[in-house]
Amino acid sequence: SGPFASADSPDNILFEDAVMEGIPLIKAGTIAKLVERVTLEAYPDVKYLGQFLLTYRSFMTGMDLLHLLRLRCNL
Repeated sequence: SGPFASADSPDNILFEDAVMEGIPLIKAGTIAKLVERVTLEAYPDVKYLGQFLLTYRSFMTGMDLLHLLRLRCNL
């Protein structure tokens, strides 16, 4: 249960057709999936992390991000 329980699907995350250095490129996703990808060990993507940190304020507050990160780290 929780915001990170659902598997990747076209309903919650979309990927570009291209892959960069073995990492799938994200086109769009739910807030939970975007936060999950920031913390996903299987695909450590520093470029995505930087882009996420520069833009998250356009779709969520800092407190919302901290709440989701806390939930994610407690899994």
